[in-house]
Amino acid sequence: MAVETSCGLLAARLRATGRHVYTINPMAAARRRDRHAVTRKKSDHLDAMGLANILHTDKAAHRPLPNDSELTQAIAILCPRPTRRRL
Repeated sequence: MAVETSCGLLAARLRATGRHVYTINPMAAARRRDRHAVTRKKSDHLDAMGLANILHTDKAAHRPLPNDSELTQAIAILCPRPTRRRL
């Protein structure tokens, strides 16, 4: 599975089910979107296809996230990362 960020419940749940989760730099996904999309408009479907294509073609350049210990999983769920406030 390819995701843009390793933080959050989605990545944690994917890793908990035993899947290999690879993080792809969001800027790499944006550059791929600029090269392969007709419009520069963001699309979840095209982003998902782009992440899958990046992982399919360059899997050797990426490594899967390591599994977290039980303590690390508990801390990550109980203490989520702070979000930025928009001014």
